[in-house]
Amino acid sequence: MVQSSHPSQDSTANPQRVGEPAAEQTPIVTALRAAAEQASSKQDFYRTALRKLATHFDAPFALMNLDSPSGTMDDCVSHHASADERWKPLCSGMLLDARYRNLSVAKLYDSIALNKSFAALAAPVGEDARSTIGSLLVVTQTTDKNSAQAQLTEFQTLVALAGTLAASIQRKSEADTSSSASNGSAGWSGLTKVAEHQSVYELAFALVNGLKSRVGCDQVSLGLVHQQHLRVLCISGLDDLYPRTPGSRLIHHAMEECLDAGEMVCYQLESDQLANPVSTRHLLHKQWHHATGNSCVATVPLEQQGQRVAILSLRRGANRPFRADELQRIQQTVLPLVPGLLLLARAGRGLHQHLMDSARTSIARWISPNHRVRRAVAATVGVLSLWCLLGTTTHHVTVPCEVVPRHLRQIAAPFEARIMAAHVRPGDRVEAGQLLLELDTRELELKRAQLKSQQSIAGLEMTRALQSHQHAPAAQAAARARMASSELAVVEGRIAAARICAPTTGYLLLGDVVPRVDEIVPMGEPLVQLAPADDMQIELHAPEFSATYLQAGQVVEFTTNARPDQQHRCHLHRVEVAAEIIQGKNVFVAEANLQATPEWLRTGMTGVARVDAGRQPIWWVGLHRLIDSIRLQLWKL
Repeated sequence: MVQSSHPSQDSTANPQRVGEPAAEQTPIVTALRAAAEQASSKQDFYRTALRKLATHFDAPFALMNLDSPSGTMDDCVSHHASADERWKPLCSGMLLDARYRNLSVAKLYDSIALNKSFAALAAPVGEDARSTIGSLLVVTQTTDKNSAQAQLTEFQTLVALAGTLAASIQRKSEADTSSSASNGSAGWSGLTKVAEHQSVYELAFALVNGLKSRVGCDQVSLGLVHQQHLRVLCISGLDDLYPRTPGSRLIHHAMEECLDAGEMVCYQLESDQLANPVSTRHLLHKQWHHATGNSCVATVPLEQQGQRVAILSLRRGANRPFRADELQRIQQTVLPLVPGLLLLARAGRGLHQHLMDSARTSIARWISPNHRVRRAVAATVGVLSLWCLLGTTTHHVTVPCEVVPRHLRQIAAPFEARIMAAHVRPGDRVEAGQLLLELDTRELELKRAQLKSQQSIAGLEMTRALQSHQHAPAAQAAARARMASSELAVVEGRIAAARICAPTTGYLLLGDVVPRVDEIVPMGEPLVQLAPADDMQIELHAPEFSATYLQAGQVVEFTTNARPDQQHRCHLHRVEVAAEIIQGKNVFVAEANLQATPEWLRTGMTGVARVDAGRQPIWWVGLHRLIDSIRLQLWKL
């Protein structure tokens, strides 16, 4: 078991590509060449090559990841099942790194249990000088870093040779396909069996991957046309399609350009050596061409009964341009699959899509020139047009509104005193005479006691003076008694006013005095604001373009946001002549009295009011706002 690892510096030597000198005729080279001659396909050759490389390097573990016509091809070679569990987590990252960075990589690992050193060697696989289709990895025993580097160089050379041999198998397969295309679709027998596929995506996936391997393309995509909208079904080599990625967007845009053009579209570098070249200058294909490293790109429309139902896109290296006859042959080869593709697409529709398609078909049939429904619709439109031109209707001005009290009662402090208690808060409903708050009367009560004492003393002095027939002192005592009585009446009045009660039934709007308990308030300071319960009105906020249609006496219907199911009628009694700024808008305020106030109606509720502004022509009611706006814009010119 691998207990610890010491990764060495990665080798960045580029692998050998097509056109480089061949490897020496060693036993492994001879074995790879023999495997290429006996292989029936590239997939079989790569599986055989992986095992021969594992044997040559005496590898306890080998791994492969390659693109294939049917998707991604993974293969693993290990001496024991435990070796797979130990090495696969360590080597999977190296395999992907070698493939996508296009670099050969070597890492050293030390096994404490076996007292040995191992090197994981990974190299990219390419069948030409421009593209990489995957990577191979083997684990071999080594002694030091220099030995591992030498093994990596040998492994890199052998992998490049394997790619070259696989390319020769590909060219042989293309020659066989070209010779059999003129005799029918025998090479496509596996793809033409539509019944073997469960969905349109499965059929499209098999089609693009099979076509990719047979015509030697780097990438093949298929899109389906529905209601003049194109949807990309799949892209070869990709299990999942992400429409928002840059590559998918380029393919989708190129397919739409082909759909609009209605013909084959190709963009590639001109080649004087090509006998039958094809190249059309389309902007979106040009962008796709430059974004993929000047690759040859082409899109082929697929038609059925004169309608374009699918788009096929092709991309391959710049050194293999497309020919016109080649694209036509590809089109003729794929066309027999189109009916099956459409059948699976229709069979895979959901209930919602099925209903939408049925509705579109019915509507298209009803509005056809010879259908009776179209004539009935035309007659109805004619009658409605005459009614709009000659008829009249009620012009309603709809504006926002708010419930406000007609009269507000401000309750202020009767004298300077400390707030002792508060019994209500804003929003509470109070009855007439209900105690709202209390002021501190302790000083007043003390003063009242003193005045009563002064009054009693003055009365006794007046009695004694009268008994002694001292009229002047008696008159003075009587005056002091009257003065004490006057002051006592004022104090008792203040004591009574210290208990502030509601003058009428209503709702408290402002003035939360609960937090102000024990605070000294000066005389006349507003404490609470009371809105009478049965004394409310509607305040309309009319914009400038609607204010000119409002007049006193007009009928108003309004509803609140709280209870839109209930409508109420009232009459305008006042329209302001000056505008106000309310919530940042320039409006004219109009007031309407409520004849009956529901119990649930509260001050501050908002809603919508509709004012009857008289009868007007129907066309004017619908178009006067637009006509006024056009007039204003023309006047500004």
